[in-house]
Amino acid sequence: MRCAPLAVASDTRAPVLPDVPTMAEAGVPACREDCGSPLFAPANTPPAVIAYLNKEAREIFALADVRRGMEPQGLVLPERIAGRPPPAFLAVEDRRWREVVKHAKIELPR
Repeated sequence: MRCAPLAVASDTRAPVLPDVPTMAEAGVPACREDCGSPLFAPANTPPAVIAYLNKEAREIFALADVRRGMEPQGLVLPERIAGRPPPAFLAVEDRRWREVVKHAKIELPR
């Protein structure tokens, strides 16, 4: 049995699936999720260390060789993530997923 993707949930079409529409193009604009592998540091890591790690990670992910290795796997660093400092990214994601949980009436264990 062969499976074919119906849509991707990112803002733009995936380079590895150029003929597959985005969810918005398929008529579901509210469904958006960018795959990513966030880098985390321990709580109370000094802001200067976080800023340094963020800067270095952005520079590494901007390297053509790194992107060429990531893109065939469907790993693309979306600009909406790349352009945001870590605390702002996490705050937006926290709000977004809290709304999903609330709207879906998901009960979380306490």
